[in-house]
Amino acid sequence: MIKEPLQNAKNAVYNLIKKYMKKQPFFSIEEIIEYSNQRLKSNPNINKIKIEKILKSLIKKKIIILGTKLVKENILDNQIRENIYNYIESNAGTNVNEIMRSQNIGSNQVIWHLNFLEQFQFVRPSKIGNQKAYFKFDIDSHYDEIQFYLRNDKVKKIINLMEKSESSLSPTKISKTLKMNYNTAKKYLEILGELNLLKIFSDDKTKSYSFNHENYNETLEILKRQT
Repeated sequence: MIKEPLQNAKNAVYNLIKKYMKKQPFFSIEEIIEYSNQRLKSNPNINKIKIEKILKSLIKKKIIILGTKLVKENILDNQIRENIYNYIESNAGTNVNEIMRSQNIGSNQVIWHLNFLEQFQFVRPSKIGNQKAYFKFDIDSHYDEIQFYLRNDKVKKIINLMEKSESSLSPTKISKTLKMNYNTAKKYLEILGELNLLKIFSDDKTKSYSFNHENYNETLEILKRQT
C-alpha cells in the first residue's frame, strides 16, 4: 500500500518532466522542481521535497540527463541511433570506422549518436591498445579484450590454425604457414597467450604455442550467455 502512492508520484513527476523536455532542454533542477510543483499542487502525495528526490533519482539512474531534450525511454526512437545500437549489440568490440561503413554514414554523425547512447548507458566505450571499442553497457567489461581481438581477421586465422594443430607451433612456423608478417603474428600470439586462449611453452631460445581448447570453449560459452 505504501509503494503504490510512491510509484504514482514518480510517474506523475516523470510524465511532467517528459512534457517539459519536449519544449526545451533540461538545465536547471530548481526550475523543473518549481514547474512540477506548480502543476501537482492538487496531489496530496507530492511536495517540493519529494519532487526533488524523484528528480535526483531519475538523473542518477540516467533516465533523464541535464542539458538534453531526450529521456531514456525514447532514445532509440531515432532510426539511425537504433541501427547503431543494434550493430554494437551484434558486434561487440566494434569501432567508429566499422560503424561508419556498416551504416554508410560519416564519423561526425556516428560520434553524435554514440554520445547519446553513452550518456543514457546503452553502450560504453573501452580503450584497447590504441583503439576505442564499443560494447553494450551491461556486458561484463572483463571480456572486452577477448571480444575485441576475436573480431580481428588475423586473430581468426591464427586461432583456426592453432585449433587444428596437434602440437605446439613456433611464431616462425605460424607466420610462414599463414603468409603473415612475423612481427604481426608474434604480436597476436602474445596477446592470445595473455588472454589464456593459447598455452605458451618456452626454452632458452624459442617460444611455441598450442591451443587452449578448454579456456577457449569456456570463454565462448560465457560470451554467448552475455548476448
